[in-house]
Amino acid sequence: MSATRTIRLDQVVDGVGTRVVVKLDHRGGVEDAWLALDGLPRVEELLRGRPIRIVPTLVERLCGICPVAHHLAGVRALDQLTGLGAITPTAQAVRSLVHHGDVLRTHARHLATVDADRALALEAFARQVVTAAAGPGHFPQCAVPGGVVSAVTVAQRDALRDDVDQAMDHALGLVAELEGGHDRSRLPAFTGYDVALVGADGTLDLYGEHLRAVSADGSVLLAAATPEQWPDLVAESRPGATASRPYLRAVGAEQGRYRVGPIAQLRVGTHLSTPRAEQARQRWAARDAGATWARAVVALHALEVISALTDLPELVTGPLLAPAPVAPGIGRSGARATGWVDGARGLLVHTYQVGKRDELIDARITTPTAQNERWLAALLKTVTAEHTASYTRNGPPLPHELHAAMEAAVREADPCLPCTSQPLNAMDLALTVLDAQGDPVASWEAGHSGTSPATTASAPLGAQPCA
Repeated sequence: MSATRTIRLDQVVDGVGTRVVVKLDHRGGVEDAWLALDGLPRVEELLRGRPIRIVPTLVERLCGICPVAHHLAGVRALDQLTGLGAITPTAQAVRSLVHHGDVLRTHARHLATVDADRALALEAFARQVVTAAAGPGHFPQCAVPGGVVSAVTVAQRDALRDDVDQAMDHALGLVAELEGGHDRSRLPAFTGYDVALVGADGTLDLYGEHLRAVSADGSVLLAAATPEQWPDLVAESRPGATASRPYLRAVGAEQGRYRVGPIAQLRVGTHLSTPRAEQARQRWAARDAGATWARAVVALHALEVISALTDLPELVTGPLLAPAPVAPGIGRSGARATGWVDGARGLLVHTYQVGKRDELIDARITTPTAQNERWLAALLKTVTAEHTASYTRNGPPLPHELHAAMEAAVREADPCLPCTSQPLNAMDLALTVLDAQGDPVASWEAGHSGTSPATTASAPLGAQPCA
């Protein structure tokens, strides 16, 4: 009798709602705060024990929110495992096109809160880019170990060329809107490290081969680490947990906290290789602005990369697959390889280990959400401390200001959860308050501003009975 496994897909993504937890100290102040992620399972179990030949199809379906990033990171790991690490120029161009198109598409959706018309037009162009490289479906059909399925057709390339200038106008318009004062983030500064992928010259490369880490003061901790070094670079404070709290080994679990994503991408490189985005980055840096503005700059950078890719002849013609290696990695029991990409939410890393029968005996996936969890926790601690103090003095129901502040913190770190796609002031956030012993004393269920607490509202927050 063969064994079977049942996997509840509605539990894989956002299966427990979006809940902020606040822990009070003995004096009723906020000791800590975090976004509850531990109810969400890690997805590596979907890959362990699977034959390598079916892994490319599986990884593109690991996350319905970021399918392209998972697809590319997984296949890049398989490139190494199969000994097909050096892909052809055509494969490189097509993969880069779909990746930058996906980054542009994701950021455009977020930027609808700035200018809906421009953002929707930019998203439509980004969908056109992704379709040209990976087909029309939600899940990409693009990369295979050692190459790609097909090149971009001449007609698709020409259509992108025809539409890119108008898309550029929309991207520049979004940047200008944010420079005019739309991005008024007042969230606290991050004191850890920023991590992103770079090219050989140290400039940002969202599909790069090297990883760079800089401290809050700009000093370089890691200049050009490679995927092979990843297991020695990063460890998890809580191995196996969804909120695994990765850290940089070189500086330890406490001091080695770091973040990824658009802010890190703009801070890590020496400069941006695309001229318009680099000018915008300099203005962003001068204002010490937040993540919304950074997303607009990275979207502009991705668009400039897309424009340059459409000028490459290898995008539409050339070998799709690398030659078969003389000594392939498959079959070497215990062989391990890492693949990564720097997506819209930041660095995504897949590490695989192969067994004797060419199946994955281990898979480790480090998501942007896990890497940014401690940054988000710090943001939530600050904003809940400010607004909780007001609540304990006055005793009204959960105020609009507290919901708005928590929502702003979540949007800044942008975890890979459906709540981040909600309109402004409509994010369904639940709140649970724990006393100094860790026992729940107050709770508000999911709902946007104006939600009534499931507690008695007349007493100070620290004295509320549990719902």
